Amino acid sequence: MFRRRGNNFGNDDETAMPSYPMYQSNKTNNGMMSKPSLFAYRYTTKGVIIFRAIVAVVILLCILWGCLIIKIARDISNDGGGNRLPRGLIARPKIERHRFGNKLRQRIKRLELKLEGKSPMLDVNKMESPVLVFTFKRADYFERAMWKLYENHPAQKYVQQKANLQERHDIGRIIGAPIIISQDGDDPEVKAVIEAYREAFEINLGIPLYRIEHYRPPEDKQEEIQVDSWDVDPKPYQDLARHYGWALEQTFSGAAYDLDTQHDRHISKPPLPQRVVILEEDIEIATDFFSLMNATADILDSDDTLLAVSGYNDNGKTQHVADSKRLVRSDFFPGLGWMMPRRVWDGVESHPNTALKSNWAPNGYWDDW
Repeated sequence: MFRRRGNNFGNDDETAMPSYPMYQSNKTNNGMMSKPSLFAYRYTTKGVIIFRAIVAVVILLCILWGCLIIKIARDISNDGGGNRLPRGLIARPKIERHRFGNKLRQRIKRLELKLEGKSPMLDVNKMESPVLVFTFKRADYFERAMWKLYENHPAQKYVQQKANLQERHDIGRIIGAPIIISQDGDDPEVKAVIEAYREAFEINLGIPLYRIEHYRPPEDKQEEIQVDSWDVDPKPYQDLARHYGWALEQTFSGAAYDLDTQHDRHISKPPLPQRVVILEEDIEIATDFFSLMNATADILDSDDTLLAVSGYNDNGKTQHVADSKRLVRSDFFPGLGWMMPRRVWDGVESHPNTALKSNWAPNGYWDDW
């Protein structure tokens, strides 16, 4: 500050405030006044600029957040063009590829479902026949397969019967519960599909969905498997065989239920599987697939001469089939949508050496031996 003496507003020692910016000045050793310092003024100006920039950024982020929330809320209520259906009917889950948008969408969806009321959980004690779906990195194929699994799942009929929604513990077994997704690697797009259908199965149908991840070692650290000399590259078969063997053991041992604890609601641990339905990421099941699995489960359990039950037939075309309802026995393993009992994987007490897990994928091929 500058000190004015002899002004008209006070005595000689009174300090007067100037009407212009104040600069700090110091006296030199010889009593002369040094030039005013601009440090305080510049510091204040810089601080104001930074503060205004921060405010502008915060306002911009709030606007972006608001626009994103509005968009996601419209997508949830409108489902991309008027496809939203009432609870109990089937609506295809929307896949959010971006992690941030996916998390925000989940929060909004959970809030909406909390207001509407979640579908009651199935009795986990009845879940002895899980579906095990194998996937790698074909997210588009995988999403189509998951949609058919969701659309044709037996639990859909219980959701549509709204009168029975409050108490569902009196239902019998449901083939296809819980859902176990075994992902080979960590492809983010596949993960996005899994999270979308986890929400659909757990909140809409009351069926747990578990994700387990099979570690893929680097190419130079993978163990070599001796294979027969075919005219095809054996490596894909080796990778698939490793993944299959690992995931089947995680499923039958119950370890899959401990590897994934990130659920959209509280879920009790299911019992050990007695049989497993096996699908792959490019298999789209038919409407009667689970009806076939349910009708043949008891036959599979009681007949020790049966390896599996399959919904696929290489010759199952119209021109080759006289009776579409006929169930035939075959000595050729069809695969591609099949169900295997525990006794085949673990073996039976009378013949422990017959356990499939003890002689898995000889020569690198899991389905041809």
